[in-house]
Amino acid sequence: EARHAAGMLWSLAVLPVRHEPLCCRILSGVSGGGIDALARDGPAHLASIAWSVARLTCSSHSGFRIALRSNVDGLLASLAGSLAELSDGRQQNIASVVRALYDMGLADPARALII
Repeated sequence: EARHAAGMLWSLAVLPVRHEPLCCRILSGVSGGGIDALARDGPAHLASIAWSVARLTCSSHSGFRIALRSNVDGLLASLAGSLAELSDGRQQNIASVVRALYDMGLADPARALII
């Protein structure tokens, strides 16, 4: 589940040791279902996963990048919800994902989220 992956990836991102096989296995498990699977447990977990992946230096995580890049509208809908649901917390999640996208070199999807 995405919420468990978010916690594990965050932990791996802050450790000074590289854990490439574990990172790749966790990311392939959560990103295989696209944005819908990543956002299943809520926007905070999605934002945490994106932040963690931007910090992980163990590999390029191409499957995760493809999931983020392929459905920017779905990504925004997952992060923002409806206008009534657009709370300060959700705005912080969007800002975190935009920063992570820029950090990963995905400037076009990042710009699409802030326009």
